[in-house]
Amino acid sequence: MKFDDLQFKADTDGLPLIRARTEINGFELSMLKEANDPNRYEFAVFNALGEMILIEGIHNNEYDTVIRYQTSDDVELVMKRLEYGIEATGTFYR
Repeated sequence: MKFDDLQFKADTDGLPLIRARTEINGFELSMLKEANDPNRYEFAVFNALGEMILIEGIHNNEYDTVIRYQTSDDVELVMKRLEYGIEATGTFYR
């Protein structure tokens, strides 16, 4: 899957957000367009239980589950990580 395959739409709950969601290998990747910069995105990754997860090498610490101001290339790298497969190790997935 590529970034260009994502379909960004207005939020279904009526919030002033442009969002894309996709499932990759049992995980959900949720992205928003940054309000102040339409060429930047924020994302969070959820496991099958709906919990936000941290991915080793992507998340800087155990408190930042949402990553902001990413380029489309940055998001595509996360998509590839999920596609390749990650495993749970404590509070992080690797």
